[in-house]
Amino acid sequence: SDPDKVGKGVSQKDVDKPAAIKACGEAVKLEPNNPRLNYQFGRVNFYNGDAKTALPYLRKAADLGHEQGQFVLGLIERNGTGVDPADPCKTQKLWSKAADQGLYAALISYPRDVMKGVYADCKVTFDKAQIKSHLDKAAAIVGNQGGYYERLLMEDLQDQYSVWAKAN
Repeated sequence: SDPDKVGKGVSQKDVDKPAAIKACGEAVKLEPNNPRLNYQFGRVNFYNGDAKTALPYLRKAADLGHEQGQFVLGLIERNGTGVDPADPCKTQKLWSKAADQGLYAALISYPRDVMKGVYADCKVTFDKAQIKSHLDKAAAIVGNQGGYYERLLMEDLQDQYSVWAKAN
């Protein structure tokens, strides 16, 4: 689902981890500030169970504005990294950036978590118009390429937004 992919995606179970680690490591050495390469190198190291090596590369990709890197790092932070405990406030910052860039997964996940109160302890004020805008963009994507169940879930999220916006 990476919008910056340059070829057909490979699922985690199908990745040749040693070959990918070698290739991505060499590519990052040649282009150390390439966000996509940092993301791929971090991703494959994380798949290989090496969070300690993966996290600096994922963080660099996220800092360089790689929206898929922001989303994946946010997901890792949400669940705990294997190195650090779970931190929904880190997820909030990362997913907000990814949603602002239009990443489909973040356009859905970020508003959902906001409305569920996942970030209640993060000392952040949420802009209702921005949350609505994220949901509207996600709905447009679902309307163009989503299936029946995605449309149902999007409708539920939009209904949830109406309730949340009135209460907040």
